[in-house]
Amino acid sequence: MSSINVHDWYQSLSSICCPVKVSSAKKGKGGKSEGTAGDPVIIQARFTRAATELQIAGLLRMPKKGRPDFAHRVCLN
Repeated sequence: MSSINVHDWYQSLSSICCPVKVSSAKKGKGGKSEGTAGDPVIIQARFTRAATELQIAGLLRMPKKGRPDFAHRVCLN
């Protein structure tokens, strides 16, 4: 089993999903921007869901003790 830094993994995903912040985003009522695919909350939710699905499939294990920011990759070595 090899270790994966979960924070680095998330940062890689977020840099791919929203590489550049665009200031010309459409604004809804009250000046709040509408939810887009590049919204950090949506990206975090997608990442969490994907990590959970990998845990359910048995491809990723979170450590019971030690550093919680590292996960163990079970296969694909």
